[in-house]
Amino acid sequence: MACRLLLLAIVVIAELAAQTAAFPSAQWFRQQWIKPPLEVEMRPPLRLEDYVAGGKLELSLRSYIELVMANNTDVAIQKLTLFTAQNAIERAFAPFDPSFVGSFNANRSNTPSNDLLAGAAVLSNLSQRSNFNFVQTMETGTQYQVGFVGSKTANNSAFTNFNPSIQANLQVQLSQPLLRNRGAYVNRIPIMVARSRLRVSESDLRERVTTLLSQAENAYWDVIDAREALRVRQKSLELAEAFLKRSTRELELGAISPLE
Repeated sequence: MACRLLLLAIVVIAELAAQTAAFPSAQWFRQQWIKPPLEVEMRPPLRLEDYVAGGKLELSLRSYIELVMANNTDVAIQKLTLFTAQNAIERAFAPFDPSFVGSFNANRSNTPSNDLLAGAAVLSNLSQRSNFNFVQTMETGTQYQVGFVGSKTANNSAFTNFNPSIQANLQVQLSQPLLRNRGAYVNRIPIMVARSRLRVSESDLRERVTTLLSQAENAYWDVIDAREALRVRQKSLELAEAFLKRSTRELELGAISPLE
């Protein structure tokens, strides 16, 4: 019995975990950006009508356990704690996520010239600047950064030697901590803590589901026992009523004395 309950609990936990899509699939993004329901709606018991036949509710032990698992709010709340622990693992990997920042801007100015040395009656200047920066921290603590800065200037002056003028600068920086935050073990401590908390949440959910299944099975068999006990008592009542009728008839016929 215990093995069957534990196996059913493992199946329920696996179904709950399978409902969460893996990153970075499209289903994962839909789950993250979907608008959560803010209204509370009281719903009737789920799947109850599936077991109604001829106006009577007929439940086997498996059907009863399925109804309990589908309508128990404690399991749904415990499932939310499991999702929270799973998201905590993703948050623990955040320091190792790469960061890419890019920017581009362009400015143009037209200035009337009152000097022949300006090279144009209306001096037009165009300035364009782009900046790209990529930073990532590895699990060993090593951090590398790649930066690129490019600029372009152009004008309509007749005295400009290089038109347009382009400048570019590429910078690569690598840093490695020697004492603090050095090594993969130290940097992975938040990840290991988050995974340990996930295992604790899974154990709590498994224990809660196992307890719920045990209580549901005991309640089911208690109802069966009470029903069979009622049938036995009804049968005893019928036998007692039949014996009373027979004794009354025997008394009328004089087969037994009134004292008997």
